[in-house]
Amino acid sequence: MVWRLMLGKQFSLMASAVKSCFSFQLREESENRQQLDPKSIFRDPAALPVLRQITDSLRNKGYVTTLPRPGKACHGGFAVKFSNVRVIVILLVSRSGQIVEFNLMTWPSQPFLHQLVGRAKHPDRFKEWSQVCATINDILTREIKPESLRWITFKQSEDAV
Repeated sequence: MVWRLMLGKQFSLMASAVKSCFSFQLREESENRQQLDPKSIFRDPAALPVLRQITDSLRNKGYVTTLPRPGKACHGGFAVKFSNVRVIVILLVSRSGQIVEFNLMTWPSQPFLHQLVGRAKHPDRFKEWSQVCATINDILTREIKPESLRWITFKQSEDAV
């Protein structure tokens, strides 16, 4: 289960109503296929270009993002910054033949100081989180144009596994 420490207690993203997970597939042409690094399961060459395209589009729409980077337990990630919250975005990649499956997950994170002074709030109340997710859905649909796209909640993504 995915748990996030918010409000000084455990909050389950499974209980969230925000559609914050994306699952999409792209076909990789054989001439564009890059060599996979056999040493690391988290170094798929398809991850960072997709994340860069998403962050570039978010920036063009006025969002402030960090640069996408490879992750330690994921293929890559970045954050979208707001004054009172950050929206964390991570990407996992898997392959089946020429189909590349991307699983993108998002969640809000507040600075520790906001939690200490009592300004933290329930994650579903962050309208910024919902806005970022809707914008990512728009970017995926209009710009990346995957072969398939599912936009779901954390609970739905866990139930699918």
